[in-house]
Amino acid sequence: MRIDEVFDSDCVIELSTPKLQYFTYCDTDLYDFSAEVDLPCVEEVDIDVWCLNKDTDLLLRMIELFEMMESAEFVTLSPDMIDVMSMFPDILDGRSSPFTRMQNFELNRDTPSVPPNVMAYLFAGSPGFRFN
Repeated sequence: MRIDEVFDSDCVIELSTPKLQYFTYCDTDLYDFSAEVDLPCVEEVDIDVWCLNKDTDLLLRMIELFEMMESAEFVTLSPDMIDVMSMFPDILDGRSSPFTRMQNFELNRDTPSVPPNVMAYLFAGSPGFRFN
């Protein structure tokens, strides 16, 4: 599935694709996804969001999206998303890792490093992951 349409900023995206295996999202904004979304078969996730507003609402939307993608084995994120997660460590601290089957993680552009609290949040639920 590829989402590359222009939506109003207050829209909520609903997906009803229980056998979806590949999810790619590329945009300058992260839209809300319905809490009813269940994607148990997703294996590969590629989320490239840039020019993000650095606020807690955005981080909470990211967390909700990650939780919907919990079965992903291959995850690729943009550095901007890592930056937003690192700005609010208290929101991530104590949260369970959303990815339970992750084997491989990549950043889709160069970035110096991933902060330890972000690594703990993203990877703690997947003991067999590789960071590329």
